[in-house]
Amino acid sequence: MKKCVPIWICACLILGMVLSCNKKSTEPDVPSGGDGTATGFTETVAGVTFKWKINGGNLDCEVSAQTAGWVAVGFNSTASMSGADFILGYVTGASAVTVRDEHGTGHTHALDAVQHILSGATGTESGGVTTIKFSIPLNSGDADDFALAKGASIVVLFAYGTTDNPTFQHASFGTKQVVLN
Repeated sequence: MKKCVPIWICACLILGMVLSCNKKSTEPDVPSGGDGTATGFTETVAGVTFKWKINGGNLDCEVSAQTAGWVAVGFNSTASMSGADFILGYVTGASAVTVRDEHGTGHTHALDAVQHILSGATGTESGGVTTIKFSIPLNSGDADDFALAKGASIVVLFAYGTTDNPTFQHASFGTKQVVLN
């Protein structure tokens, strides 16, 4: 009888580990750290933290900033809003999340006509930090979207606003050249 107890406990522990590993998340698989390993990357510029991970043909992303307003990340070949592909999001109320696909036109941005590229978009606003998570295809084929590729050197644009109104100018803005790995 004494030998059966440890085997039974081990079997339960193994079953629990298998079941927890089989859970599927509806959120994008963004990295939890920014150490430059194969699990993903993190950059913080102008008070905006951007975490990303290439996941097959998609880029899983998390964008956060110390704000109760909107947060955004953009992709371009230059450090310019014009021609950039932006993902902008905010949280209103307890959990109403809005994540928008936009493109830069001069020194402003406009909503893309096609909003189909975002998947798994979620968001939170907690402790004065707004965080959005989403997944986008590396290359959607949409003329308003900037085509991304693994290993490509691109300019990432970082911004956040102090309100949930995406037409209000950013409180902080910055850019950084990165390689998407």
